[in-house]
Amino acid sequence: MNSYHFINHSDGHRAGRTYSVWMQPNLFGKWVVVRVHGGRSRAAVMIVTVVENREAGERLIRQICRMRALHGYDAQASHNLST
Repeated sequence: MNSYHFINHSDGHRAGRTYSVWMQPNLFGKWVVVRVHGGRSRAAVMIVTVVENREAGERLIRQICRMRALHGYDAQASHNLST
């Protein structure tokens, strides 16, 4: 399973913002997609979304990655998380 990390290098209002997303099982056996975003002068915010299954989680992560790219975020190193 992969985690994806993005950083925005633009000069606009998104400059310096970071965004991370990954999928993991929760304590109840469900899959969750975890998103964390923040910036230089802002506290990090974590959003946890329960998904129906692993495939649905992977689709959501692909959508999130596309949206980050459209908003000017550069993908950083992706890490393989063992499950």
